[in-house]
Amino acid sequence: MSDFFPSCRVGYTKPDPRAFQAVVDHFGVRPDRVIHVGDDWACDIVGAVESGIKAVWISRGCQVPDDSMVVDHGVLVATDLAAAAAHITHLAAGNLE
Repeated sequence: MSDFFPSCRVGYTKPDPRAFQAVVDHFGVRPDRVIHVGDDWACDIVGAVESGIKAVWISRGCQVPDDSMVVDHGVLVATDLAAAAAHITHLAAGNLE
């Protein structure tokens, strides 16, 4: 399943946990079954992790701002969209742990 959820649709902006919860509620799944892909560390990655959602950060070659998020929360880092798609394929194949 995939979709997009702009703030005008869900009523909340990232990194507000309610923005992420709206997606979880929409699909009727647990947060740990959702993969969020984004390129804004604070809004996308920190927000997703704080909401219990797996995160893939598109870094575009930038340094990871907080290594502990990668180590402690399993944030995956992709240099571009193609690399993010590879991470998603791996995760979606049942390797969400």
